[in-house]
Amino acid sequence: RSGRTAGEVTASGTQSDVTDLVASAGARLRHLLRLNITAASDESARAALPGSLEAMRLYAKGLEELRSFDTVSARGDLERAIAAAPDYPQAHSALAQAWGMLGYDTRAREEAEKAFALRNRLPPTDRLLVEARYWETARDDEKAAEAYRQLLKLSPENPDYMLLLAGVETSADALKTIAQIRAMPALVSSDPRLDLAEAIAAGEASNYVLEQKLAHR
Repeated sequence: RSGRTAGEVTASGTQSDVTDLVASAGARLRHLLRLNITAASDESARAALPGSLEAMRLYAKGLEELRSFDTVSARGDLERAIAAAPDYPQAHSALAQAWGMLGYDTRAREEAEKAFALRNRLPPTDRLLVEARYWETARDDEKAAEAYRQLLKLSPENPDYMLLLAGVETSADALKTIAQIRAMPALVSSDPRLDLAEAIAAGEASNYVLEQKLAHR
């Protein structure tokens, strides 16, 4: 809150050792911040990394493009991430999202199934995100919503998780969830993704005046 630097952590090594570098630097950072992370949690976090620096770079780039709605570019980068690390569940799940946004439902389901099959080695947050994406592609909004609610138990009032939950709720519940995000600080409540999500929910509730207003904004 004060802006004071609490400490610094550095790690050096070769590119081939990137997974160990990330894990060791993360462990020292958590110790510095006095976070109580168990050895099992640490191993779970390490298992979530693909072991390929290029795969991680392309995955991060793909996520950024998805959030900017540059879906075609995201699809290409996520496909390259998977080519570099075929057993990378998070990349398969993100690619499923990209295919779904592009209207390729069958391909989205195929990628979501691959991620779902690889999910058990992931820490709880990543595993639940993969499961929720899988249930969304399976058109089971109730199970997807339950996965997002479990995520919110791990990270209460996380606006990204709340927005994902709104996407699979009924229009009435979605509008309530979005209203909760609107009550958060301006940096969060002014996110244009909220306008889009609320416009979709308003349209499903046949409130076309509100839908048009939000879509225009």
